[in-house]
Amino acid sequence: MVSPLHSANASKVERGATACSRNRLPRGSSAYCLRPYHPYRLDGVPNPAFDPSVDGRLLDFKNGDDEAVMSEIAVFKQGLERLRLPRPTLLLVVPAHTARDSNEGDPLARAAHGLAALDRRFIPAVDMLIRVTTIPRRATGGERTTESSRASMRVQEVRNSGVDTIVLLEDTVTTGTTIAAARQLLRQAGARRIGVVALARTVKYYGSTAGYHESTVRTR
Repeated sequence: MVSPLHSANASKVERGATACSRNRLPRGSSAYCLRPYHPYRLDGVPNPAFDPSVDGRLLDFKNGDDEAVMSEIAVFKQGLERLRLPRPTLLLVVPAHTARDSNEGDPLARAAHGLAALDRRFIPAVDMLIRVTTIPRRATGGERTTESSRASMRVQEVRNSGVDTIVLLEDTVTTGTTIAAARQLLRQAGARRIGVVALARTVKYYGSTAGYHESTVRTR
């Protein structure tokens, strides 16, 4: 989405959570987020809600810690098992913020390969979406729009992949601009059915943690 979600959207989020509990793949402009994420700092000061065992593990995952990657593969697996995903389903990943020729070796790519090893429905296609221009990190105050995110990525041709369903893996949804941009690019490239599954969504944009566990978020 273009702007942060607000607590006024709580009813939409709760309806999304119900839909997920009924094993439906979030489509259109929704993202299936498996848990809330409390940042280490909130408005420049330590966040008392930060939980090292959960929020800290997500940070370790982003840093490529082996134990954290294995733990989050299990979390992804549990979330994906609740969805009605056909055989085959392509697993794509949101690229890191730096320009690279390949996503191989990144934590999300490792998760995609790990999930494919556990379930033959899944086909990892971790280089179908590539970052071609480095964009500033949001954690360091970088500003991103859907337009700038879209311009920073390139998608490989998907029309001839022979697979109708794509699941885009993400670690954290904050504003949703990156996944909105990724969706637009994939649709333009011929993708027919796109879902987004994220480990977590950042709580600071919502004002309350009520109903955030395993919920969907509108990303426009």
